[in-house]
Amino acid sequence: MFWKKIFLHHQKQTLEEIEEKLLEADFGFESTEEILSEIHSANKDSGVVLVLKKTFKERLKAVEVTLSNEKLNVFLIMGVNGVGKTSVIPKLANYFIKNNRLLTHDILLGAADSFRDAAIDQLKFWSQKLGVKIIAQKQGSSPSAVVFDSLESALSSKKKLLILDTAGRLHTKENLLQEFSKINRIIDRFQNQIEKHNFLVLDSTLGSASSDQAKEFLKVSSIDSLIFTKVDAMPKSGSIYNIGRNFNIPASFLTYGEKEDQIKPFCIEEYIDALL
Repeated sequence: MFWKKIFLHHQKQTLEEIEEKLLEADFGFESTEEILSEIHSANKDSGVVLVLKKTFKERLKAVEVTLSNEKLNVFLIMGVNGVGKTSVIPKLANYFIKNNRLLTHDILLGAADSFRDAAIDQLKFWSQKLGVKIIAQKQGSSPSAVVFDSLESALSSKKKLLILDTAGRLHTKENLLQEFSKINRIIDRFQNQIEKHNFLVLDSTLGSASSDQAKEFLKVSSIDSLIFTKVDAMPKSGSIYNIGRNFNIPASFLTYGEKEDQIKPFCIEEYIDALL
């Protein structure tokens, strides 16, 4: 009886600690209660941490982004302004170069966020630094025209990867949503020649706002995987779990700083260990 009391007291303390960590990490009340319920109902011999990891793995998915050798790979980068959408692009390019999958002349960037002059200048800077080509027009030009020119250029010059920036979109901006639909129609014209992957970029520190953004983007486009930015602030990354739980969209990459090499594939084990 004495040892049973000690065990129950220790478990209660552990559960309270986990609850505190999850709430601090912006998991929200509903997800936190769900996770704690899983731990309560599990076999006590399993151990709290093992049950916690099992619960996370059931709701989170990681996907490895592979490149086609037969077709032009097209990465369409989506996200609202301020989440680090444009900054993700040089990180992706650098990742595939540094992992010996591509050479610099295999990659083309398309600056289709032509509503923001800063976005065009940002990509031009990185194209020079990384030594990769870029297709860009002046601010205010048609994003779908930039996409079309980028696709034609990438195919004619036999590039292996085209990374397309898009304007940051909110559901309140109807014109931007319509422009996004035009971009997808342009890309669909080349569907037999390309392998497309749609990335949604989300700020890992924004909590429920990231879920709202994912919900809105799903109304206008398919999403193949998620890239979470600002993961150096891991204590506020409950959105990674919640989006996996609510939308069943896998995560592919995490970024954690401003430098081009501060990107890594999403690993569920590392994510759980960082939280604990």
